[in-house]
Amino acid sequence: MTIKESFQNILRTLKMAVPMILGILFLISLLNPLFQEYYPKIFTGSYFLDPILGH
Repeated sequence: MTIKESFQNILRTLKMAVPMILGILFLISLLNPLFQEYYPKIFTGSYFLDPILGH
């Protein structure tokens, strides 16, 4: 496989991956405000419990 073919494969893969990545980021940005009111209820400020809950 030549460098030109490799570069074309990379571009083809990026053309498929970028819309999926952007879609996921947009979905997260839309859903984030809905869940922000629940964050203080779940995360209490404990140094030991919060990392376990966040994992």
